[in-house]
Amino acid sequence: LIPLLRQMCWVSPMIRSKLVQRLCWKKCSPNLVLELAVCLAPLESSLPFLNDSTLDSISPDALRPLPPESQLQQLLDLHPSPQLSRLLRRVAVASDGGGAVCDVVVLVD
Repeated sequence: LIPLLRQMCWVSPMIRSKLVQRLCWKKCSPNLVLELAVCLAPLESSLPFLNDSTLDSISPDALRPLPPESQLQQLLDLHPSPQLSRLLRRVAVASDGGGAVCDVVVLVD
C-alpha cells in the first residue's frame, strides 16, 4: 500500500493534497501515518497532522517499525514538530535506551 501511495503522491499533486488533508493519527495506523509523512515531507510545504495534539496519546509501540534514520531526519528538518520529536524520543528509549533515533530527535530540538 505504501509504495503505491508514494508513487501516486509523486505523480498527482491533487491526490497528495487530499491525502494530507485526510491523514489523522486516530483514524489510521500511526505507523502508516508516519511512513506517509516521511514520503510527503519533501513534497509538501505543510503537514498539519504532525502538530496534532493526539500525538501525545500514541503508544511508542504503534510507530514500530520506524522508517530509516535518514528519512526521519529529513522529516523533522523539513517539518519541525515538538510533539513528534517527543514521541520518537519515547520510541527510542523504549526500544534501545536511546540510540540513533534519539540522536535524530536531539538534533531537531
